[in-house]
Amino acid sequence: MRKLSLIIIGALFFLNCGKVKQEPNDNTEPADALTNINIKGAIYAEQGDELYTKRCDKLTFKALFDTYGRQIDLFTHEWFPGEWHRDTIVCINNGSNSEISRDGLIMLLHALWERKDMDAVRRLYDYGKAHGWKAGDGPDDLTSMAPLVPIMQAMLDIEERQIIEPRDIWTGFRAHLIVLYIHLVGKVKGEISEAYYQMLKKYYKENENNPLISAIYHRYTDGDFTMAVTALNDDTYYPPRAIIEEEDSWPSCPKAVHFLATVGVIDGR
Repeated sequence: MRKLSLIIIGALFFLNCGKVKQEPNDNTEPADALTNINIKGAIYAEQGDELYTKRCDKLTFKALFDTYGRQIDLFTHEWFPGEWHRDTIVCINNGSNSEISRDGLIMLLHALWERKDMDAVRRLYDYGKAHGWKAGDGPDDLTSMAPLVPIMQAMLDIEERQIIEPRDIWTGFRAHLIVLYIHLVGKVKGEISEAYYQMLKKYYKENENNPLISAIYHRYTDGDFTMAVTALNDDTYYPPRAIIEEEDSWPSCPKAVHFLATVGVIDGR
């Protein structure tokens, strides 16, 4: 076995019947395919700030890069203990209508879990509990932490359960954010429930050509990463050079970060 180098609803977190065990990495792709991916991954991992967009969503992508690329300074976004912001500048009326978002918090929790920084998770949890599970300024659909309470409790081994109100159902979230939340649950608990598996299966079928979603789905099924590896080897979409996103573009995820995250999932992270 060769290893590559290098997320909807909070209430459903407690549905533990019919769990699906995480499948082992069983990738046996040819050596040259893996070599090409490793070369590109090393290039992308060195890009740093060039990966982050200008539109007040830096925390999301920096945290994802920190999880799957290399560790960088995330704590410039923690303005006060447990109070995290999209950027190091005020974003409301300056590129966004909120100071934080749940997608940024999901990616942050991924990064903190990989770092095993439970002190930072505890600060975030305590801040949320003290502020009615509202993470910062902005509308509730962007700043409510309620759906994230169960996963933070699992990370911190806290047994108390908070009531998740129906209004906190995750609406309008893109598929990759929901899938990354499910994957975070799998990493923390070592398995996912049948309910989560069915959600994962649904988003996979709707996004079969997305290598990151494909890789996460196959981690919880058969360990077959053929599609993801083939996509990562596409030099037309993922060229073996630094990728600088167009200044006015707004990708759901910068290509280089998307690449590194997919490699990381295949590699067991």
